[in-house]
Amino acid sequence: MSSRSELSKLRWRCRRGMRELDVMLNHYLDHHYNAASEADKQALNQLIDMADPELYDLMLGRVPCHDSAVQSLLKSGFSEFIDRLIAPDSSSK
Repeated sequence: MSSRSELSKLRWRCRRGMRELDVMLNHYLDHHYNAASEADKQALNQLIDMADPELYDLMLGRVPCHDSAVQSLLKSGFSEFIDRLIAPDSSSK
């Protein structure tokens, strides 16, 4: 389990200029981070270090991911949330 101060520091680092990224990153912290492997935690730090446009494009699959650890994290920790975010609105049909 992660310490409270570690999570507080990460939450601060996850504050972005794009609300969508704030929501996605904080969702991961709230629902997956405590159970994450060390490799996933390191991959999260790589994601947090990216510029907002680069990170947003990567998370939405607009650009390829060349790091296997980051790609694994995106698939395991973010895919469900991202799928809901970008899924077509079925109520408009």
